Amino acid sequence: MRELFEFRIWEEYAALLFRPDEHKSSGLSRKVLIYADDLKLIEVRKLQERLHSEYGKGLYSSWDIYRTYCKAEMEASPWFKLRIRSVFEPAGEECGTIYDEAKACPICHSGARQVTALYLPTSRIPKMKDLSATIAGEMVVSHKLVEAFQRHKVTGAEFAAIRSKRSPDVETPDWYQMIVPNTGIRIVPPTRTGIKPFDEDHENEQRCERGDLIGLNLLSEVSFAKETADDFDVQASAQFVGLKSGLLRPERVIFFSQRVRRLLESEGLKGAELEVAHSV
Repeated sequence: MRELFEFRIWEEYAALLFRPDEHKSSGLSRKVLIYADDLKLIEVRKLQERLHSEYGKGLYSSWDIYRTYCKAEMEASPWFKLRIRSVFEPAGEECGTIYDEAKACPICHSGARQVTALYLPTSRIPKMKDLSATIAGEMVVSHKLVEAFQRHKVTGAEFAAIRSKRSPDVETPDWYQMIVPNTGIRIVPPTRTGIKPFDEDHENEQRCERGDLIGLNLLSEVSFAKETADDFDVQASAQFVGLKSGLLRPERVIFFSQRVRRLLESEGLKGAELEVAHSV
């Protein structure tokens, strides 16, 4: 596995670390890609910590982590964590979808239950992806994906027709919400969560004392207790990652089996980015 960090470093600080011709600049920030084993990553961390402690400022405006695997690693893993990068607006709540907040954790507000159909303007759904998500984490899949999952008898995923925001009584024929009712997988160490790549939230500001919310962001590959996994091809974690802020909601981690990975590949289904998940 190779781990690649992407930062959008503010241009005013980029010169402290890089030559003027290094990495692509947008004027305000510079897109920087650094592998985890590159010593330059240590320099980025030190400068971020210095700017934060001395001036209360951040080195970068955004960040992301990409993990790539060789073919043998992908073939050998029984389980994968799903990541959906194609995220769009609006959220279902903006279009009439209702959640029962009484079912949510009173501390971190994770786990509110969706009690109506998912209402969305279908014109906003990414047409070139078979799997995408709203900013609230509502998973949207194409008819092509639903048909493939049903034809291959994939277990653990349910599909509900999305209703149009403009015509609430009309079910859309091309798009469905994917629902994962099996939520028993327990995420365990050495999984790391935190606020940012160099901030693992040792003060537990973004964690729930009841254990429902385990962190704001995943900072590592995911490990789970193998005895908590069932025999379904699609499963979800018992715990949540993220935060409740406006329309944003904490989300469960979704796991796909090796059989689903091969299906996505053979059917040419787009939109699912998979990382190796470890059972311990």
